[in-house]
Amino acid sequence: MSSINIFRKKMKIERLINIIMLLLENDTISANSLAQRFSVSKRTILRDIDSLILAHIPIYTTRGPKGGFGIMDSYKFNKRLLTEFDIQNILIALSGLSEFTADKETALTIDKLKSLLPNKMDNLKTLIDFEEIHEALSAAKKLIFFAIQHSKTIEISYIDQNGQQTERKVEPYQLYYKNTSWYLYSYSLDKGDFRTFKLSRITSISLLEKEFEQKSFKFTDNTNPNLNFSLSKIEVIVHKKSRDKLIEGVETGELLEVDKNHYQTTLVLPDHEFGYQYLANFGTTLKIIGPDFYLKNYVEWLEKIISINKK
Repeated sequence: MSSINIFRKKMKIERLINIIMLLLENDTISANSLAQRFSVSKRTILRDIDSLILAHIPIYTTRGPKGGFGIMDSYKFNKRLLTEFDIQNILIALSGLSEFTADKETALTIDKLKSLLPNKMDNLKTLIDFEEIHEALSAAKKLIFFAIQHSKTIEISYIDQNGQQTERKVEPYQLYYKNTSWYLYSYSLDKGDFRTFKLSRITSISLLEKEFEQKSFKFTDNTNPNLNFSLSKIEVIVHKKSRDKLIEGVETGELLEVDKNHYQTTLVLPDHEFGYQYLANFGTTLKIIGPDFYLKNYVEWLEKIISINKK
C-alpha cells in the first residue's frame, strides 16, 4: 500500500474514532458540525456515518432544526460503548496503521481506547476494515473470531498459491485485514509453528471442541508476496486514465509527463506471476520499456494465458 493510501486511511480511522467519542458525549450532533470540526465536506461525514453503521455501531438520525446523528442510549455505558469488542476492533485497526504513521495524536487516541478494555482482552487482536465484505468471508470471519475469543482449535481445508489442498488444524490468534484481503495468523499443529492463511483460500472450516492455552508470540506479517522473489525496477509508460491505479498500487518512482496523455515512471516488482498480474490489471494503458528480460518473461506469461483460452 502506498504511503498516500496509508495516510488517508489512517486519517479516516482517526476521524471515525473521534466521531464515535463525540456521539457518546452528546445526544445528537449535526453533519455540518462534524464537517466543520474535522475540516471535511458534509459528504465525507455522511460516508463516515455509513462506514460506522456497517461496523455495527448503532447510529440513528433525527430531523429538524436540532436534528443530527446519535448513538442509541441502550448502547451507552458511562459514556462509552457497552460492547468491549467494538472498542477493541477500532483500537487494533488504529494500532495497525500507527506502525506506519506514528504521531502523538494517534498514540493519545490509542491510550484512551486501551483504558476502556479489561486486561483479559490484551492478547485478543482483530484488525478490521469498515467496508462490506463477501458474505462467505464474513461467515468464516465470524467463526474464526468466536474461536479466538474462546481459545478453540479449528480445522480448515486450505488451497495454497500453488493449488495444493491440505487439511490443517490450527490455533487461531489474530484475524486481520490488509490490502483488500483478510488473513488468519495462527499456530499450526501440523507444522509446529505460526502460519498465516488467506481467508479466501479456505474452502471449509470447522470448530473443534479442543481448547488451547495461548502461546507467547510476536506477530509477523508474512503476507507480502514480494518477500520470496527478487525485485526488479521496471520502466513503464502509463496512460493518464490509469494514473490513480498507479499511485494506489505498488511503490513508484517520480511520474514524468511524456505528453499530455502519458506518464513515465519506475515500478519495483517481483519477476514472478504476482508482478505480471499487477501489470495485467492496466490492460492496454501500460507499456513496458524495459528491462528486456522482464518484458520477455511478462509476454511469455501472457502467451500462456492466451494459449489456454484459445478454442
